[in-house]
Amino acid sequence: MSLLRLCRVLPVCLVALSQPLPAAAQQAVAPTPATFTRTDTLDAVTALFITKRNAAYWPLALALPGLRLMASGQRKYDVYSGQWVDTPASGGAVAAGLGLAGAGLGFMLARNSTYSMAKLNEFQRTYAAGAPLSPVYAALLRPRHFAKADQWREKTARKQARRKK
Repeated sequence: MSLLRLCRVLPVCLVALSQPLPAAAQQAVAPTPATFTRTDTLDAVTALFITKRNAAYWPLALALPGLRLMASGQRKYDVYSGQWVDTPASGGAVAAGLGLAGAGLGFMLARNSTYSMAKLNEFQRTYAAGAPLSPVYAALLRPRHFAKADQWREKTARKQARRKK
């Protein structure tokens, strides 16, 4: 857009923005609340657990550079003997490698213990028996967990339909 055209359009836009909105546009539209059954919520919490557990494996990738650092011996040429000499990895490289590998493994273990299958099975058992949804899980649930649960339900229904044929 050229500068001349911008100078012509900008005052018109500013005047339009300074005008009050019509009454119909000022009224807030209340979103329709989504109604989920207990089964939907149970499946969404299962999706939450599985998502959290799967995300816990990514920091374990820090172990690869950590192992590389710990095994990073170097070869130097010794001019006096005329041979190549292997030197071990430095203490700092070993410490950094252990730190990276330990951090990745520690995060994975902490996350998987927080969202363990035993806790999920206990939640499923108590929730199916009629216990209310924990406020902790209610705060963590997002629409994507309900969508993921719907995808799994549809996928299971398709599999069962294929088996019946």
